[in-house]
Amino acid sequence: MEISYTYLRSKEVVNLTDGKRLGRVCDVVFRYPENVFLGIVVPGNKGFSFKKGDVFIDVKCISCIGEDVILVRAEGLRRAGKNRGKAPQGAPSARQGVPCMPGEGTPGGFAPPLYPPAPTYAPAPRGDGRRSFDEYE
Repeated sequence: MEISYTYLRSKEVVNLTDGKRLGRVCDVVFRYPENVFLGIVVPGNKGFSFKKGDVFIDVKCISCIGEDVILVRAEGLRRAGKNRGKAPQGAPSARQGVPCMPGEGTPGGFAPPLYPPAPTYAPAPRGDGRRSFDEYE
């Protein structure tokens, strides 16, 4: 499923835990080298505080993206103001992977990062008149 930033920006964000409207999406956060979608940012404080108090909502907290609203289940919301774009202190880096129980995954208690596997394309069946990529070289 592909969704544009313009499409997300027009949606109202509602927290399912308390029913409060959090506002409209004002930013989208990606991790660059891996091209992974991390979450969305909604304005936290009303007024002239410009980026102070913006709230980051992790992609794991997004329950549903509907016609006119994005439903999120977020108990503890993280402010995205001053340290925007930086991982929280003590969080594993992208190279370390996702923390897991000791004994699981790789030695040291870290599992490899959870990224979707690269797509594998089956070669076109012979006899349909198409050439394979290797035939062009």
